[in-house]
Amino acid sequence: MPLQRLLCLPPNVHVVKFNEQVTVYTDSIRRPCVITALLSNGQRRQYICKTGEPMLRDASIQRAVSALPLLTPLFRGRSYNVTPLGEDSAIIEYLEDHVRLRALTGVDISADTDDDKLIMEPQKALKQFQDNSAKVTPYKLRSAIESNSSCVQEFIAKKRTFEDTLGSMTILTWLFGVGDRHLNNIMYSTRDGGVCAVDWGTIFDYGLRELPPARLTANLLAVCDIKVLESRLQQMLLYLRKNKKIFEAFLKTSFFWLGPEFNELKYIKEILRGETVSYVVTRERLEESAVKNKEEYIALLDRVFQNFTSKDTYSVEEQVSYLLQHCRDPSILSVTRSGWEPWI
Repeated sequence: MPLQRLLCLPPNVHVVKFNEQVTVYTDSIRRPCVITALLSNGQRRQYICKTGEPMLRDASIQRAVSALPLLTPLFRGRSYNVTPLGEDSAIIEYLEDHVRLRALTGVDISADTDDDKLIMEPQKALKQFQDNSAKVTPYKLRSAIESNSSCVQEFIAKKRTFEDTLGSMTILTWLFGVGDRHLNNIMYSTRDGGVCAVDWGTIFDYGLRELPPARLTANLLAVCDIKVLESRLQQMLLYLRKNKKIFEAFLKTSFFWLGPEFNELKYIKEILRGETVSYVVTRERLEESAVKNKEEYIALLDRVFQNFTSKDTYSVEEQVSYLLQHCRDPSILSVTRSGWEPWI
C-alpha cells in the first residue's frame, strides 16, 4: 500500500521524513507509540502505531460513524482514521489539540478494593461510592473547561459542543455495546470543547465489562443541561429508527469481514426497531455469559428496574429514559470496577 494512502494524506502531499524521536504511552497495556511525519506542505502530522489486539473492529466502527451525519443531522460525533496493517496492528490518526478527560479532571482517588467483591457486598460498595463521590466536586470538569476558555462566549460555545458530542458518543456507545469507557479512553478537544471516544476494540460487550451502557457520570453531566441532553438523545435515536434499514445495510458493509451472518447486529437491530431497552440487553448478555457472579449482577439490575414493564415495542422516550437511569443509578455505578472511576 503506498505510504500516502496508508497515512491518509491529501493529494500531492508526501512524507519528507519521520522524526527519530518516538513517544510511547507507558500507562497503556499495549504500549502504543506516537510517530511524527514532516510533510511536503510544511506541516507535521502525528500517528499512533498500535499492536497486540484486533484492530479491524475499530476501523469498521469508524467507517460506520462516518455515515451517521447522513442519517441524522443532529449527529456531532467525531471519527478518526484507522488503517489496519494486519489482524492485530494498525496506524491510527492522532487527534491534535485533544487531551484525555482523565488529565483534564486532575482528580486522584485511589480505591483499594477488590472489584470482584463489590457486587457481593452491594451496601458496602454503595457507601464507598458515595464516600468517593463526596471527595470529588461534580464541577471539576466544568471548571477546567471554564479555565481553558478565554471568555464567557467561548465557554458557552464549548459547553454546547460538549453537550452535542456527548449525546452522540452516548448513542454510539449504547448501540454498539462499547465497554472500557474509562476517562483515558475519552478525549476532549481544547479547540472547540467536543468529546471523542477512542479505542473501540471492546464493541458488542453490552454490559459484560461494566454495567453502565455509556459514561454519563456526575462530572460529565455537570457540563450539560440534562433536559437538553435527553432531548438530543431522543431526537438522534428517532432519526436512526426512521433510517434503520439504511443504517443496517451500511453496518453490514462496514463489518463485511465478520461474514454474512453478523450475529452481533442482533441487538443493534432490536434497539433501532424499538424492541428492547438497555436493561433488557444487558440482562440477556449476562445470562448468556460466563461472567463471574453474574447472578448477583442480574439481581442488582432487577432491583434497579423493578418497575420495568415488558413491551413488544418501546417509544424513543422510553428507550432514552431507561438508558439514562441505567447510566446514572448509584447502585449500578457503585459495583463498577474502580479503574473506571465511576465517582468522577
